[in-house]
Amino acid sequence: MSSPWSGRDKSVRFGRFLLVGAVNAAAGYCIFLSLYWLAGLDYLLANILTFLLWSYAGFELQRRWVFRSEGGIFVFGKYLPTHLASLGIGSGLLYVSVEFLALSPGFAYILVVGATAVFIYTLSVSIIFKPRRTSQSLPH
Repeated sequence: MSSPWSGRDKSVRFGRFLLVGAVNAAAGYCIFLSLYWLAGLDYLLANILTFLLWSYAGFELQRRWVFRSEGGIFVFGKYLPTHLASLGIGSGLLYVSVEFLALSPGFAYILVVGATAVFIYTLSVSIIFKPRRTSQSLPH
């Protein structure tokens, strides 16, 4: 039996992940800036609220378009803890970037999103949306 994510399918999936990641990053950045600059919230609070406001929409984009998972609540149950871990790591990196490296919160947020993307992709492939072994590949 072969994996449904072999050869060309892996490239297509990774390309979709990058595209959805760009959409997620842009939406998250807009939310973050709105909360930080317009609403005047602390940058760490803005980061956490951004996660809470966008996480389900980001999950659905990944589930439906990148990984084409039937998913549902079971998959979201795997998604949420791994993304909470990413939020914790990202918040720590954001804090260090702002407080110790003296970067602006807006710029630091962009760097943190990029830095945590590899972590998220690895968890998405290996834990959250891990494919079942089958002899058929996913449709394009």
